[in-house]
Amino acid sequence: FPVRTDPNDKRIFDEMDRAAKERQAAEPNKPPYKPELTAKVQEMSDKRQFNDPSFFCKPLGVPRAGAPSQIVQTPNQVVFLYQGRNTFRVIPTDGRPHRADADESWMGDSVGRWEGDTLVIESRNFTDESWLGADGWIHSYDMVVVERVTRQGNLLTWKATVTDPKVFTKPWEMTPRMVRLNPDPKAMLEEDPPCREVDAPHIVTDDHH
Repeated sequence: FPVRTDPNDKRIFDEMDRAAKERQAAEPNKPPYKPELTAKVQEMSDKRQFNDPSFFCKPLGVPRAGAPSQIVQTPNQVVFLYQGRNTFRVIPTDGRPHRADADESWMGDSVGRWEGDTLVIESRNFTDESWLGADGWIHSYDMVVVERVTRQGNLLTWKATVTDPKVFTKPWEMTPRMVRLNPDPKAMLEEDPPCREVDAPHIVTDDHH
């Protein structure tokens, strides 16, 4: 017989919280925060249902968004398209410097260059509202992200190094992500439905999962 669970049974959420905290503790590649920020990061994580910007229809930002869902290349730029909230980035590859008048943004101001068959992207001028991950991984305005994107056959490898001397003790190399490309020439990204935040007004405890 199927096992039925009572959605009002708080033990279910307690167990999900316990599992989430175990996963967080077991993460082998955490950002190297300065000791004085450890408590703040933990507090942000413990209350992430109130603090995580992605819960409130904000962009994931760079580098949290990871590898793009589609890449469009022209002679002087590449465009990264992301499935989810219709996010995109336009990255010049013609040797121009970062814009001097760039405002802080979720995706940052990016410039790219080629090192052999690897696209190297340096991004800066980020808002400090975005997170690096779901466990309260914050950063400052001074964050700089260097991404390396390499294609071998139909496998795309995405790597990123985050430098933020205001909050880190050293640069942080994120765990690489690999994406298998869709060889279908007719494949297209579908338009994302509008993001509507409807849960926040109803959150009254620190339970999360």
